[in-house]
Amino acid sequence: MCVSFWFYEYYSSQYRRSFLEMSFKWCNLGDYHLVNMTLSISAMPSFPFTKGRIYCNMTLRQETIVAGYIDMELKRKRN
Repeated sequence: MCVSFWFYEYYSSQYRRSFLEMSFKWCNLGDYHLVNMTLSISAMPSFPFTKGRIYCNMTLRQETIVAGYIDMELKRKRN
């Protein structure tokens, strides 16, 4: 099973596909629990855009079994 992610930038009221994409074999991902995911901006490398959409696809033997997306927005935390 393969999991793929494509990142789209929100630009001029539409989502445009960016150069960022990732693909992994499911067994290589391991056991993760993503609850209220927050990252320190200083620990994260510069991201090319602040608002967008992440599409995800899971395939098994080249057949899509799950597909979806998440809208995201990166904000700076005020101190």
